[in-house]
Formats: sequence, C-alpha cells, structure tokens
Amino acid sequence: MIFIIIILLSSIVFASIIAVSALDTGVILLNPAADESELLSQTLVTLSTLPTPSSAPAASSAPTPSSAPTPSKNPETSSEPEAGRDPVAGHDPTLPSDHLSGVGQEDTMAENILIEKSYSNWAWRFIYEGYIVYGDGNIYSFSTNDKDTYQEITQNMDLYISQHGILEDQQIAADDLQKMLTYIGYIDPSKQSDKITGGYDMGQESIFIYEPADQSRILLKESGDVRSHNTSDYAPELIELIEKYFPDKFAELGFD
Repeated sequence: MIFIIIILLSSIVFASIIAVSALDTGVILLNPAADESELLSQTLVTLSTLPTPSSAPAASSAPTPSSAPTPSKNPETSSEPEAGRDPVAGHDPTLPSDHLSGVGQEDTMAENILIEKSYSNWAWRFIYEGYIVYGDGNIYSFSTNDKDTYQEITQNMDLYISQHGILEDQQIAADDLQKMLTYIGYIDPSKQSDKITGGYDMGQESIFIYEPADQSRILLKESGDVRSHNTSDYAPELIELIEKYFPDKFAELGFD
C-alpha cells in the first residue's frame, strides 16, 4: 500500500514538473487529464521544436579600426601653414609674380629700378627730387626744378638717372633687399585705398615700385596733399622697410 502511494506521489510530482516546464516554454497542454506517457510525449515534442544554441542569430561583428572612415582634412581649419605665405622665413626661392612679371629673378632685376621714394611740389616753385633703388641695392639721388621735363623723366627714369643721378654711398643691406624683392611679389596694383585730402600746397611724397617688364610705376604710398596706400598683402611691411632708409617727412612733422 505504501509502495502504491509513493508511485502515485512520484507521478504527481513528475506531472507538475512537466506542467511547469510547459508554462515556461509558452506551451499550453490541451488535455490536463492525459496519462503520464502522453505528458511525456507532448513534452518531448515541445522540447524538440525549441531553437538550439547553434541556430540563434549571430551577433554582428564590431567594425575593426581599419574599417573606420578616415577624417577628411578641412583646409579652413587646418593648423598647417599655407605654403609660401611666410615671405621672409622659408619662402620659395621662386618669388611670387602673380601681379609683377619678372619679380624674383634677381639676376635680371639687378639692372632694373626697384623703388622710387620722391617728393614733388607744383605750388610756387616746382621741385621733384628723391631716391631711386636698383635691384642690386645701389641708391641714386636726383633733383630737378624743370617742370617741363617731369613727364619725360617719369616715363624713362632709368635714362634720367644714368645722365643725372648721383650714386649714394649707402646701399640697401642684402637681407633687406631680399625682403623687398619678396614683398614686392605680393603687391597687386589694383588694390588701392581711397584718396584722402591731407592738406594744400604741402607737396606730395610718394613711394613707387617699378614693374620689371616695362619699368612702369606702381603707387605704393603717398602722403602730403593727398594720402593713400596700397592694400595688398605685405604692403605695410614693404612700406615700413623702405621708410627705414627714407623716412616719411610728413610723418616726422606730424601730418601723416
């Protein structure tokens, strides 16, 4: 009798285990009165339909560092210096000549006029005087009171200097000359500030650079009765370097 009771209890426990397993797997047994063999059969069928670990979808692999896109360089935010924009230290020996043809060819520049610093006054008594700097660093002075020859002189300054110029003892230092040549390469003749009236009958002090191809004059700065200046890159540096040798008389008098 006790043996039969033990068997019945075991059957009930086994059936309970099967029922709990069925609930966990989401399977509802339609016939709760089925015998133990049927319960066992249904349980085996249910278990056979469950996905095996090998059939589970594989997790996508993480991208390797080599597959990550390389950030593109933004030229506007790049910290690398723009090539050729330091005109003094480490600049390309082939100097820029976008606006002035021939600038940077020092061998041909030596015989050309590089810079003119002059003063002219047409009020009362005409005077036109100043200094001419050649590509080799030599400085010539000149002066005339003949206003009838002004146009002829400015159209062919080299000829006038060869006939009337006076060679000065001072020369432009080699390093300053190189800087001048470099700065000149960045001067755009079309970039000029507005003209401002500075006075009357004061005369005009001017700085010109000369176009190597035809030796035409390009205004860099003027002061006196009228004031203006070139606004190109490195124009201020070039003006400052020239005035190191030839100070602005109006600035010294407090008019500029």
